[in-house]
Amino acid sequence: MGIKGLAIQLHQYCKTTIWPYIADPESRVPAIIDGPSLAHRLYTLRKGKNGTTDSIIFTNADCRAIGKNVIDWLDELQTFNFEIEGIYFDGALPRYKRETRHQRMQIYINNMINIQKNHNRTTRARPPPPFLVFLVVEALFASKYADKTWLVNGEADPYCAAAAQKAALASPENGGIIFTDDSDLLVFNFQAPVRIAMLNAMDDYTDTSDSGLHLHEFNSMAIHEREPDLLGCAYQIEKHSCMLPEARQRCKAGQFEPEEYEAFRDLYDISRWSEELQQLRISRREGQVVLQLDSRVSEPIHQVRDLLKSSARAHGSTDAIEELEMYLPFLLDDPSRSTAWKIGADYREVAQLLILLASPSAALLEYKRSGVRVVSNRIEKASVKTINDKLQHLAQQLQSITAYADGQITSRAQRMFIMEMTVAEMDRLGIPLPRHSDTGTVIDLESPNTWKLVHLWAQFEAQYYSCRILQQVWKWWTSEGPANYDVVLPDDLYTFLNGLASLIDFFDRDATEP
Repeated sequence: MGIKGLAIQLHQYCKTTIWPYIADPESRVPAIIDGPSLAHRLYTLRKGKNGTTDSIIFTNADCRAIGKNVIDWLDELQTFNFEIEGIYFDGALPRYKRETRHQRMQIYINNMINIQKNHNRTTRARPPPPFLVFLVVEALFASKYADKTWLVNGEADPYCAAAAQKAALASPENGGIIFTDDSDLLVFNFQAPVRIAMLNAMDDYTDTSDSGLHLHEFNSMAIHEREPDLLGCAYQIEKHSCMLPEARQRCKAGQFEPEEYEAFRDLYDISRWSEELQQLRISRREGQVVLQLDSRVSEPIHQVRDLLKSSARAHGSTDAIEELEMYLPFLLDDPSRSTAWKIGADYREVAQLLILLASPSAALLEYKRSGVRVVSNRIEKASVKTINDKLQHLAQQLQSITAYADGQITSRAQRMFIMEMTVAEMDRLGIPLPRHSDTGTVIDLESPNTWKLVHLWAQFEAQYYSCRILQQVWKWWTSEGPANYDVVLPDDLYTFLNGLASLIDFFDRDATEP
């Protein structure tokens, strides 16, 4: 998320460099990629090429191409003598980012309201499709870059910093480079030559010309030589939204809140994150399932693990234990209607109750849009019997869906099934049912050109993703969850969840059906 305005204020330290096409194994530069930054940058470039369109939103069906673009981008990057060292993605965000997350969600809500109000069909204002980053991670895990792809317990950027320093220390003559849009990475005081290349300054996938790859780079060590109190200045800029000269003056005057500044310093302690990176690699070798889940699913699970560690250090004390939090992806639905996340709530609730069963917390807060605001829905911890009853109820609902079939089915058949589940849920909730032609439009993944179709698309996505949440939580539960609870997944529900298509396959309109 970065420190607002920091990169701009340090622009005098940014240089344009040209990396020629070259293949020299002895001088290959380790490249560390900020995964979310890359996913969103390539999406921005793609939608910018489309200009305006009859479709009101970009759907997840557009994202398979983004996944391919990421693979192609990484392949081409290596032709300039870079070696992909790692691609890092957020697996959880710290709780102090709550206000920033709510502000971002509110911006998305306001954008959708403005698009609807002004009939704005330009692509600039459109929020990204809700599963963009998850689709990219899936594509990477299915590629030759699988062992280079990491989901971390926290934000990606400090792990990028630790990985870059590790690579640069191993080969100081070549150094390391981080590709990112996050200005936070400029604050780390690296003990080895590390460059920071800003993705938002690249005009094309690799911005190449006959002369080579043009990058806008910051030399981290050079910045810290000229700005010896960069950490303090960054603190002042974030806290007071001031310019760099004022930040320097505040630092000289010692205008720091001691406890607050100590916490800020800890965020940029490269030695701390080097230890976290080492632990991450140990966890990968142990095959921890939580490192393979979508970040919106792994986040509350990481919170459980952190709370259990804190509780153990406090000798089992449960005083003032925080509630868990799950931030649902921002669906591009009709802002004048009730949130599309009403659909699939039963599946999400069971998943959330399983997470709570493993946690010392008494409740989980689920964040989503309601009307024109961001709100939370509180899920209270429940007994094993209640959870088993709810699982049995879901299995019975499945049996009532006529499209249901055992075993492997095509992606389109799964979309038909999910749509039938969506319509059945709408009927139970008293929501007006869609026309058959509209459900067919969504099943065929055609872009929506009316707000009625936009909302149906979002309801369809909500049903699918709610099932995916339960699928992933059950995978974690059976592998790493507590063993002292007799939770039983009915056979029909197990078969359905086990066969649920991946995001890439489910939202692939061009998939070849057997």
